Amino acid sequence: MSLIKKITLAIVVTLTFSSCINRTNPDQVTSKKAKTAESAGVYVSEDYTSKDQLDKKQIAPRVFQEVLSMNNFGFDIRSAGEGSMQQLKILPYGLTIDNKIITEEIIGNVSDAVIDDLNSDGFPEILIYTTAAGSGSYGNVIGYSVNNGKSMSRISFPNIAENPEAGKGYMGHDQFRIVENTLVQKFHIFN
Repeated sequence: MSLIKKITLAIVVTLTFSSCINRTNPDQVTSKKAKTAESAGVYVSEDYTSKDQLDKKQIAPRVFQEVLSMNNFGFDIRSAGEGSMQQLKILPYGLTIDNKIITEEIIGNVSDAVIDDLNSDGFPEILIYTTAAGSGSYGNVIGYSVNNGKSMSRISFPNIAENPEAGKGYMGHDQFRIVENTLVQKFHIFN
């Protein structure tokens, strides 16, 4: 394969991958020269050599998006923002009365979102795991429960740091997962 074909193929693959998102991540840009390539609606016709040449308005803030579904109910979970403040949006569908978008400001980044029937009522709960910025990487869980298929209610979870016995030596670095319909929080204990 000739060098020109290899370069063109590499550019097309790179552009195809990067066109899956609406904005450019500056860490994906390397020092390369692109002459002309077209793929998936992306057209590059200028040389570029550094991420400093990118239009800052086109750089995506930290973004999370996940679509979860269970038993004909679905939730499009999104977060975006800059710095430690993020905007969380939950777009429910399949509820019989209230499918309003839920929007709230959160501290930290969404690291994962899961769905399960934690209370075994036949309707799902969604749990959104967040991680705060900083050396502690403190975790939090934002939860919503479906009410008989009609609407959703917020679920609150106790903060481990506020429990003198369980929180002894707690300094963040949380991990969350669901094990047999139970939310499990795992963290290191520091002395």
